[in-house]
Amino acid sequence: MDNMFAMTYDFLGGWGAQTGHLTNLHATKRSWWGQGADVFIEQMIDLGVPAEKLVLGAAYYGRGWEGTKDFDGKLPTGSLVSDKGASFGTDIEEPGYFMYWDLKRNYTSEQGYQYGYDEASEAPFLWHPKKQIYITFEDKRSVKAKTEWAKEKGLAGVFTWELSGDVDGEMTEVIHQTINN
Repeated sequence: MDNMFAMTYDFLGGWGAQTGHLTNLHATKRSWWGQGADVFIEQMIDLGVPAEKLVLGAAYYGRGWEGTKDFDGKLPTGSLVSDKGASFGTDIEEPGYFMYWDLKRNYTSEQGYQYGYDEASEAPFLWHPKKQIYITFEDKRSVKAKTEWAKEKGLAGVFTWELSGDVDGEMTEVIHQTINN
């Protein structure tokens, strides 16, 4: 085996009512089912996959929900649910799917979205209190945290799904710079 690519994303999405982080690095007591990229990587290592063969996944996209009523805009909890997945997004073929570039351009404070960052989980999110929309995604800060963690753990590196979400190359550059420093 040359490498094993750990798809550590799509933990949650609009296909279900459970609402939370898409691709958090660390599991916390607030994580649904104790999900976190760290948990999955550690399980693979415990099962005998050499750390130096594992490549950690990062998402250049987000997932969203509508009707997220019981959220205060602070940190999502394992009990957070929404009425449904978002009925809109970057791709009309897949509602609730938002490319990173689209989130940066069209889901900003000017449109009523509030940015939040879960430091314990290393995961960003957007919240629109009036529309009750919650969007989880990856950004430069979270991808840097993942890359630093992958280096510390002696992993083979970081890969992404999907590259077209980073049209400006800024997140890819963060990975490159972090690996090479």
